[in-house]
Amino acid sequence: MNSNFVSVSIDITYNLLALLVLDKYCDYFLTRSQSDKLYIKRLYFYIPVQILLSILSIDTVIFTTLLFVSYLLYINLFYITEFKKGLLFVLKFFLIFYGLSGIAFIVISFFMDFLSGLIGLFDNNFYQNLKGIIVNTLAYIISCFYLHHKKLKHQPVNNPYKRYVYLILGLIIFVLSTFIIYIYTLNSSKEALENIVTIIFLINILMIVLILSIYEKIVDSLQEAALKQLQQQKYELAQSYYEELSEKSKQLVSLRHDFKNHLNIIAGRLEQKDYTEALSYLERITAVTKSAGDLIITNNATVSAILQSKKVECERKGIGFTYTAAFEKIYKLTDMDFTIILGNILDNAIEAQEEVRAGKYLAVSITQADTYLVIQCENPYLASPMKKNGRLVTSKKDSEFHGVGLLNVSDVCERYGGDFHYTYDNSIFTVRIMLPNY
Repeated sequence: MNSNFVSVSIDITYNLLALLVLDKYCDYFLTRSQSDKLYIKRLYFYIPVQILLSILSIDTVIFTTLLFVSYLLYINLFYITEFKKGLLFVLKFFLIFYGLSGIAFIVISFFMDFLSGLIGLFDNNFYQNLKGIIVNTLAYIISCFYLHHKKLKHQPVNNPYKRYVYLILGLIIFVLSTFIIYIYTLNSSKEALENIVTIIFLINILMIVLILSIYEKIVDSLQEAALKQLQQQKYELAQSYYEELSEKSKQLVSLRHDFKNHLNIIAGRLEQKDYTEALSYLERITAVTKSAGDLIITNNATVSAILQSKKVECERKGIGFTYTAAFEKIYKLTDMDFTIILGNILDNAIEAQEEVRAGKYLAVSITQADTYLVIQCENPYLASPMKKNGRLVTSKKDSEFHGVGLLNVSDVCERYGGDFHYTYDNSIFTVRIMLPNY
C-alpha cells in the first residue's frame, strides 16, 4: 500500500472524527436549518473539505486557521445561528476540544511510547497520527454518550440499560482492534505494520460510527416516545377540561332557560309565607349556579386545564384548593415545559398531604412580576421532604408526571434561565419559581 495514501487516509480520518464531534455538539446546542436528520447532505461538506485540508502541505498556523474557518462555515451552512454566536461557539469548541484532546494525547503517548520503544517499528509521522486517531475516536464515543445521556435525562424509558450495550460493543471493537494491532507488530515489518494498522483502524472507526449511528436512532426514538407521551397527556388534560367546560355551559343554559320558573316558585312560597321552603329552594338554586360557574378560566388554556384537573383531585381528596392567576400571557415557556413545571409541583403538593390528617390545603399562584413569571405553591406536610445529591426528589414509586420526573422541574427552569427555590419550615412547604416572561 502506498505510504502517501496511508498518510492521507489517516489524516482524513483524524480530521473527519474531529468534525463529527463538532457535529454532535452542534446538534445538541444549535438548531438545524433543515428538518431532515440525514447526514448525506453534510457529507458533501465533510469529505471534500477534509480531503483538501489533509493533502495540503501547509504551515501549522495556516492549517489551524483553515480548519477553524471550515468549522465556522459548516455551522453557518447547516445551522440556524447568528454569525457572532457561531463564531463564539466554534471558538469555545476549539479551546475545549483541542485542550482536552491535548491532555488525552499526552496520556496515550505515555503508554504508546513505551510500546513503540519495545518494538521500534513505528514511523514518527504515522505514529503521531495514529495517536491522534485514538484520541479523536475516544472523544467521539464519549461525546455521543454524554450528549445522549443528557437528552434522555429523567425521561421514562422502558429499558434504560439496553442503550449501554452499544457503548460496550463500541469499546470491545476498539480494544480488540488495538490488541490485534499489537499482536501483528510483534512479527511484522514496518511496511506491513503500517498497512495492517491502517486497515484495522479504518474498519474499527467505521464500525464504531455505525454502532453509534444505530444508538443515535434509538435515542431519537426514545425522545420521540417521551414527547408523544407528553402530548397525549396534555391532550387528555385539555379534553377533560373542555368536556367539563361544555357540561358547565349546559347547566348555565338550562338554569337561564328555567330562571322565570324558579322565580315564580320562590315568589309563590313567599306569598304563602313559607319562608323556610323558599330559603331552601333558593339555596338549591344557588348551589347549582355555583357548581355551573365553578370552573377555572385563565388567560392560558393549558394553565386552566392543569389547575382545573388538580382542583378536582384536591376536592376528591379533601384538600382545600385556592389559586391566583394574575398574568396576561406566557411568552417564552412552551405548553409542554409549563406542564412539566406546574404539573409536577402540584402533584408533589398533593402527594405530600397523603399522611396529613387535618388542615389540608394547596395554595398556588401564577403572577407576573416585572419581566418574570412567578409560580408559587404552598402546602402543609407531615413527612420531611427527601433530598438526593442536594436536590429534592419524590418519595412515590411512580415519580413521573407527564413523562418527566420531579427533578426535571429545576432542569427546565435552568434551561430558561429561571430560578427554582423551595423552603420547608413549621410543617409548611413552599416552592417558588421565577421564569423570564417578556
